[in-house]
Amino acid sequence: MTTKPPTNKGSTRTFKLYRPEKAADGVGYLPPEVSPLEGCLFSDGSLAVRWLTLSHSTAVWPSLKDFLAVHGHSDYGSYIVWDDTNEKMTIQEQKEYL
Repeated sequence: MTTKPPTNKGSTRTFKLYRPEKAADGVGYLPPEVSPLEGCLFSDGSLAVRWLTLSHSTAVWPSLKDFLAVHGHSDYGSYIVWDDTNEKMTIQEQKEYL
């Protein structure tokens, strides 16, 4: 069981999301150790995501919760690694703290 990640009050937090069971790159699937995206959670709770796949794009979300509702894919074994703590959290664990 993981511990609740620290809040980002007054600062930003960055993370990577991994999809070890299915991560499309636009042509095929990425190796499990390669993240298809980088994210930045801002102090106001909004989120920017940079997709690192062949079709590079950047998206802004109102919250991590909204982003995970669309792109979390817990059925792919997805998980987040927060850069500041190096803590790995499954999508389900992350949703429990939102």
